[in-house]
Amino acid sequence: MSGVVSPHFPRASAYNPEWILATVSGGANSLWLTEWLTSAMDLQPGMRVLDLGCGRGASSVFLHREFGVDVWATDLWFDAADRTQRIRDAGVEDGVTVVAADARSLPFAPGFFDAIVSIDSFFYYGTDDLYLNYVARYLKAGGTIGIAGAGLMREVTEGLPEHLRAWWTQDLWCLHSAEWWRRHWQKTGLVDVLVADSMPDGWQRWLDWHHTVAPDNAVEIAALEADRGRYLGYARVVARRTPLEPDPLVTTIKPEYTPARLRRDADADDHILRALAARMAAAETAGDAGALASMLADDVILMPPVMPAVEGKAACLEMIREVMRQNAAGIDRRTLEYTTMELTITGRMAIERGVYQHDFTIVETGDLHQERGQYLRVFRRAPGGTWQVHRVIWNTLPDEADEA
Repeated sequence: MSGVVSPHFPRASAYNPEWILATVSGGANSLWLTEWLTSAMDLQPGMRVLDLGCGRGASSVFLHREFGVDVWATDLWFDAADRTQRIRDAGVEDGVTVVAADARSLPFAPGFFDAIVSIDSFFYYGTDDLYLNYVARYLKAGGTIGIAGAGLMREVTEGLPEHLRAWWTQDLWCLHSAEWWRRHWQKTGLVDVLVADSMPDGWQRWLDWHHTVAPDNAVEIAALEADRGRYLGYARVVARRTPLEPDPLVTTIKPEYTPARLRRDADADDHILRALAARMAAAETAGDAGALASMLADDVILMPPVMPAVEGKAACLEMIREVMRQNAAGIDRRTLEYTTMELTITGRMAIERGVYQHDFTIVETGDLHQERGQYLRVFRRAPGGTWQVHRVIWNTLPDEADEA
């Protein structure tokens, strides 16, 4: 079984092939990669090690058994209960702790680990320019972080090679060369890169593994056979954490939602609309139909009580003039007051709800009258930014004496 037992990996080859195959969680032999990675790391008994993206936990079992380190087997995608049972069956439950967590939301204290390892998973989340700043906080200064997994022998910079097109999918753009990873980490100042290299004949080890665990995966096998290590293989990077502290996580922003106006100029709109309403009342009191009509939108609709709706600015102006003519002949207006009860502004629309009181004298009889009513006005912001009256509906309320 060339995909499980290999003279290149004597430690991994000591494990039962059936057990290895039962722990498959990705496109690589995790024990081979772990043995290769740890050959470039100084792991000592009793160290606390984060196994990040550990899958079903085979690498965690290997780390504890081979080096005597205490391992936190952390993964989100694979079932934690299943991982716990596998670790218990391997007899390492005293040295391996199962953690179900997202790689971007880890439940550990800063500086908790002496080492971090990640086998064939780091490229899924670690290519982000900010991720090393996040994960490095869990590593002690002087501790080591190491990753190993599928990668490139050289970057794809001038179009995808023809022999890889049938296999390549968009998610594979996360694959990079060891040299890319060196630059990606070293520029942060958070780590000093100690090793950044490729596995000798890594493409062959990749191919051996697929012939063993996924012989029907013809597309990937064909890509590996055609490529023969020109682009595909395994990459390894090991770095030591420097004294430079990662930038702190932002945790002081309150998560509670407090409703507020969307734009700063909403307060200005509030004042403008209230002033517009005041000008409308002044024009009505003065009997100035032209001034009142200048505040109306071209498609305005007025809905008076017990009358059909009047549509359009020209028709509304005609109605306003007729009402004002009748008022001028029949009543002596004393006061007209509009009181806004509610004003809501939403984008380019606004709604005003209020009440009005009209005190006047009948010219013919000299009797004093009071009319009370309620109204709803809809304003719309014109393309130039000016607010105009879009819709108005109003009706009178019963006299207080009638209500009594």
